Amino acid sequence: MSSMLFSWKGLRAGKYDEGVLEALNRDEAVYLLKTDGVVITQLSQSDVLPKTKPIEDSSAKKKRRGSANLKQLVIFTKKLQTMLVAGLSIVETFEMLKDQTPSKMLPILEEMLEDINQGVPLSEAFGKHDHVFDVVFVNMVRAGESSGQLDEFLLKVIDYLERQIRIRKSIKAALTYPVVLLVVAIAVVACMLIMVVPVFEELFSGSGNQLPLATQIIVDISNGVRDPATMLPILSIIGGIILLHKILIKKYDGYAYSVDKFALRLPIVKGMILNSTLSKISMVQGNLYEAGVSMVETMDISMSTVKSRPIKSSLDDVKRGVYSGEPLSSLFKSFPEIYPPTFTALVEVGEKSGNLGDMFSSISQYFSENFDDSVKEFTDLLEPIMIIFMGVTIGFILIAMYLPMFNIGNAI
Repeated sequence: MSSMLFSWKGLRAGKYDEGVLEALNRDEAVYLLKTDGVVITQLSQSDVLPKTKPIEDSSAKKKRRGSANLKQLVIFTKKLQTMLVAGLSIVETFEMLKDQTPSKMLPILEEMLEDINQGVPLSEAFGKHDHVFDVVFVNMVRAGESSGQLDEFLLKVIDYLERQIRIRKSIKAALTYPVVLLVVAIAVVACMLIMVVPVFEELFSGSGNQLPLATQIIVDISNGVRDPATMLPILSIIGGIILLHKILIKKYDGYAYSVDKFALRLPIVKGMILNSTLSKISMVQGNLYEAGVSMVETMDISMSTVKSRPIKSSLDDVKRGVYSGEPLSSLFKSFPEIYPPTFTALVEVGEKSGNLGDMFSSISQYFSENFDDSVKEFTDLLEPIMIIFMGVTIGFILIAMYLPMFNIGNAI
């Protein structure tokens, strides 16, 4: 479906402004403008881009103050929810939280308390600190304010944050043992190349015999490792490749998309990425949909939580299909490589039964359990691979060092 241009006039940040935007239809144009904080006074279809002065967001100029990690956010949200359930007002709650908050997060609470005292809604106060409170956090709070069930939605925020922590812990736990093995293997190999191999080399040099190929390879590698003139260019090349990779990912979307797409082709890695992502977007969509947020907006919010570019692109296509009135399950079925039959079937059941919000919650739980299985499968596979790699590498060095001795023994 082709996009259209719409010219608009309205109020933004208390000032009159006008501009042009691209959207599929008028409804999407209205939604995009409202999301951008514009109070629309005029909106019409346009064929020509007007020469307008770019709009600068004053909030972007404002220096970001304060920070918080996920664990601190969970503790903060739990305290906030508990105090609200106890009947304290928002102002009283934030006054008390100021005395219980880590110093790095304190500037955020001070600014939020100032905004709340001026009548700014809580969700908007959170939204001004998007470097700490992501779009899911802010919209969950907004949904809680709109429905009058803020304490209930704060519990859902806590669940969302705790799942994020659990996913990170699972990945960290899965990688810890293999990484330790890799570090030990590298340390042992480096020690042998730097300290052990030179001793054998000196021993063999006096014999006058030609070294076996395997032994000569190890000796050459040892000499290269101990020679700065050889190692510095190699390390520089490796560092340059890593730096170039990071630059290409940041500046070229096509390259970054290809990298993410390649990750989705790796069997076990694909399972981990898809299960964690599908669990997350299902939870977000289920909670927001139950709160009365439109499906288009929930899709938009879900996209902001996804890091994989192919998955994000598929969600954008699904969102465009929702604008056209197509069934959600049919749209997901258009991307079988991302959304498995179980996912699309459960979404279809939710659509037909009218319990899409509850069904998304079930889907989230299902793929969360699948993610745990994927992590275990990844760990079970990676550990023996690392052990075999370590054994083969060290074994090859040892055999290569003793081969000349075997040859001498056979000659005798």
